[in-house]
Amino acid sequence: MSIRSMSALALGALTLLAGCNDAGDADAAGEGDASDQSPAEEQPSPEPTPTTFDEFPGEELLYFDAESASIGTRIKAVGTEWTTEFLDYTAEAGTHYLVIYVVATGELDDRGLDHAGLSNLGYTLEMRYPSSASPCLTGHEVDDPAYCYYDGWNTRILSAQFEPFASDDWTNYLWMEGSIFGVEMEPGATMVGAVAFSVEDEAAATGGFEFCARGKDNTLDDNVFPCIAAPDPAPIG
Repeated sequence: MSIRSMSALALGALTLLAGCNDAGDADAAGEGDASDQSPAEEQPSPEPTPTTFDEFPGEELLYFDAESASIGTRIKAVGTEWTTEFLDYTAEAGTHYLVIYVVATGELDDRGLDHAGLSNLGYTLEMRYPSSASPCLTGHEVDDPAYCYYDGWNTRILSAQFEPFASDDWTNYLWMEGSIFGVEMEPGATMVGAVAFSVEDEAAATGGFEFCARGKDNTLDDNVFPCIAAPDPAPIG
């Protein structure tokens, strides 16, 4: 074999060896990249939006809107907001409306209500907050000094008609003014409504609000109205 042939053979062997080394390096690099890659962090699943009365958190009260009512309405307060306009009514100068949004269902799952609603006819609705947080203005003190009361005797109250539950975007809902005749509520249905209380700006109330309504004893005695906590609204601004 000639020297030229031997040189060519040696060069070919070196080239083949270099190719194998390159492939090995590439595989090693690939393995390194794979090992360095960490699995994507799993994002927490969003909390499901409640759609039925029992799925909503919070306290509940059993409301009776008339002396003749024999079946009550279960109610939870699920949201609040300050606003200057509600149901096409504008709050008077120096006041804001505190709107309390509620979800409701019939007392019994196997029967509905013919006239479900939150009517203040007969002064069945109230709002209160702790007097320790903000002293009561004149006219809002009652026998219980622990609270300032806003009711039909000293406050303008507006109520929105119950509507089928379709969204939790309470503030942008097209509310209709409630009727003393209410609406029909199907057995087991969950509906949503709202009540607005006119509150003086100088009251400087910021939280601890409770929604109160007449219970089964059908009394007008403020001290026995059942009350439930309402979420604190964002500050006025």
